[in-house]
Amino acid sequence: MVRSEVAVGTPWIEIVDRASPHIVLAAACFSRVLYLALLLGEEEETLRALERSITRTRRKVNAMDRVLIPRIVETLRYIEEQEREDLHRRKITRAKKRGEPE
Repeated sequence: MVRSEVAVGTPWIEIVDRASPHIVLAAACFSRVLYLALLLGEEEETLRALERSITRTRRKVNAMDRVLIPRIVETLRYIEEQEREDLHRRKITRAKKRGEPE
């Protein structure tokens, strides 16, 4: 509100002893909205943390699928081949000891 004194507008505030029911309702609604906004912020941050965790886990899984597991499979193939060669060498050695032809 503005009150006019000597043709100059000056601010004037009327203080009321009790609040209007509309103001009480608006304050209650604001309080509820603030509470819900805080809950929403908490949930959003939880989702961001989960997203970061899932991203890290996905990177680890990809590293295993594309690098670690193929390397292990190749190592196993190499070991199996070495075992087959060793078995063949032992058979040849035994045959030579017995005097058998190859």
